[in-house]
Amino acid sequence: MRHDDVPAEPAEVLACLSGEVDLVAAPLLERIAALSRAERYEEAGTWTGRLRCLLRAVDRAERVRPLLACPHLMAARRREAGGWELVVVRWGVLASSMTTAPGADPRPAVELLRASARVVERPGRVGEVASIEETSLLADWVLDEDSRIVEVDGDPAVLTWPIGAAARHRKVLDSQE
Repeated sequence: MRHDDVPAEPAEVLACLSGEVDLVAAPLLERIAALSRAERYEEAGTWTGRLRCLLRAVDRAERVRPLLACPHLMAARRREAGGWELVVVRWGVLASSMTTAPGADPRPAVELLRASARVVERPGRVGEVASIEETSLLADWVLDEDSRIVEVDGDPAVLTWPIGAAARHRKVLDSQE
């Protein structure tokens, strides 16, 4: 919805869901602030809830989109007991995983994992071969602060977030209903 409560045009909706969430978030934040200044807190709370729902959906899409668009990504995370956990994600699907022994050189494991990982054909459309639940779990693992990207095939730009990403609105996303 825009300031005047006229439904958004399809192009505006597509832009909002493609990295320009501020097209919707900025006017809504202005509306919420104005309602609060006018002490219309229940209405402000309703609009905040609506904005929160939108931001959560866009944030979730932005977290999984890089993995869904990537033909091959290998990531690693050091294990507490030593050694490494390695995963291969192809088109948003877990293609393979393994762990290395404590103190062992992980490079042979990387080569083995690359060679033995499941082949996942390029999907006809984004998300066609992967469930959102599986890709969300993989995104959480890969995006964990302790994880390291080992290798990426294809354009590494797919692993970037838009400047206007929903995560910029962390205060709204983390607020309670």
